[in-house]
Amino acid sequence: MPSFQRDYSWKEEHWEDLWLDLQDLTAKRSSQHYMGSLVLMQNENPEEYTIIDGQQRIATLSILILCVIFRLRELADSGVEPESNRERAALLRGSFIGAKQPGSLVEASKLTLNRNDDDFYQGTLVQLEKPASERSLGDSEKQLWGAFKYFTKRIAEEFSDYSGQKLAEWIDALVSVRLLFIQVVVEDDMGAYTVFETLNARGLELTASDLIKNYLMSLVSKKGKGDLEHVLKRWQRVTGQIGVRRLPEFLRHYFNSLYPFVRQERLFRRIREQVAFAENAMDLVRDLERASVCYRALGDAEDEFWLDFPGAAEQVRALVLFGVSQYKPLALAAFRKLSGDEA
Repeated sequence: MPSFQRDYSWKEEHWEDLWLDLQDLTAKRSSQHYMGSLVLMQNENPEEYTIIDGQQRIATLSILILCVIFRLRELADSGVEPESNRERAALLRGSFIGAKQPGSLVEASKLTLNRNDDDFYQGTLVQLEKPASERSLGDSEKQLWGAFKYFTKRIAEEFSDYSGQKLAEWIDALVSVRLLFIQVVVEDDMGAYTVFETLNARGLELTASDLIKNYLMSLVSKKGKGDLEHVLKRWQRVTGQIGVRRLPEFLRHYFNSLYPFVRQERLFRRIREQVAFAENAMDLVRDLERASVCYRALGDAEDEFWLDFPGAAEQVRALVLFGVSQYKPLALAAFRKLSGDEA
């Protein structure tokens, strides 16, 4: 997964939906379940892909498989077909999670999460260990651990009367045959952005914004870890001001306040044209943070931002009432160019 992709964010409602779908699929022995599209970017190694869209689903399925492996080991440790269940656990791990390299004997994981989640995933979940302290986990780490606990409990309840063979056959059939994805492979991030804008599906607009973020952070990362952490914090403040759902619209309105009109489907191309170096990316994120304060206020006449602009709140209230947004690029340009009294 891209290093700067969104952290794992699925919650119990998402795990529950997936589990109910799997139960329904189990009851219908001949059916298959559509899991949506996977947008992948081919890496230099032809056997490796970067997951551009579908990270949350793939990470959750990986955790589900780890929970099955954990249950098989529990059965073996309790004396239930110990040799067979240990072998089943090893085969599932090799097929879906990772396998030891014959030379180094180091386990190579098939899945790498983002920079915030991968250490916990590899060091705790893949090793089937408990965290030293749940309270000390980060937000997304708590969600990853919550998913592991949720599916561990569900599997123990659902398969309490079955052997390890039944459990292993269940997960192998689900993952290998019965769960279906539409796989879209693109050559580069520009192709991925085009796919998102063409599909225009719910949730993909967020991935398009992630793609922009990944591009900017990849430029800044060349400057060093200190600069990268600083810019990441700025980006987090931008999303905190705007909200994740409104971020794509904000980015487009921001660029339209600076440059000739650009449509959403050409936004990524415009950004790549205008921002080619680390310094450009750092300047852009700095200005986005400043503009986000104004943009947030454009959607709320009660925002304290308007205390510095007497009379503006009533105008904003009317614009919000009528649900118009065409004026926002102009408002951002005015905020940038004019003094408080003139604006």
